[in-house]
Amino acid sequence: MARRSDHNRDELRSMALEAAYEIIVREGEKNLTTRKVAARIGYSVGTLYLIFKNLDDLKLSLNIQSLTRLRSRLLEVTSDIADPAEQLKTMAHNYLDYGLQRPNLWRLMFEHQMPGDDPMPETITRATDALLDLLVDRFGKLMPGAEPQDGLQVTAAYWSALHGVTHLVITEKLQLGHVDSAHDVLQRQMDILFRGLTTSGSAPGN
Repeated sequence: MARRSDHNRDELRSMALEAAYEIIVREGEKNLTTRKVAARIGYSVGTLYLIFKNLDDLKLSLNIQSLTRLRSRLLEVTSDIADPAEQLKTMAHNYLDYGLQRPNLWRLMFEHQMPGDDPMPETITRATDALLDLLVDRFGKLMPGAEPQDGLQVTAAYWSALHGVTHLVITEKLQLGHVDSAHDVLQRQMDILFRGLTTSGSAPGN
């Protein structure tokens, strides 16, 4: 029998997100339903709809949580590194590991589309921006004399390389044959990017 008042709203929300996380990680997005989540936490589907508007709202809430956790992880693994370039390289490899270890969750974070013409909620945009701001800040320290637009462009190049490798590996489209590790490919991209910053005086366009 479903429980009705064992937990408050915040506890129910946390439980539902954790249940959704486990379903996504183990079974993929196609197997995530409100009925499954409700069954896992021992409540009715009706109770779940008192917390989330619909399944898309649940997915977006899970994505915000995942982005926040990923940001915290990147901060944690670089907390003892002083050099911003080394911080960025470490972040890149940890980001790739995050995607490889949780491919279903990663795909939900970056591939989920809103139904119809509904705009992406500001909450998810803020969570994504908070993650990207880590990169902008590090490149800003590497390029103190550069124009803000240059820093944003280099950040975009870094993000594109990192995100692209992760996506290609997860979707099994990186077919290079002689490459044994996705980290090898990523490291080559990082070497090229940071070598370019060094030879250009850390200011693109000069």
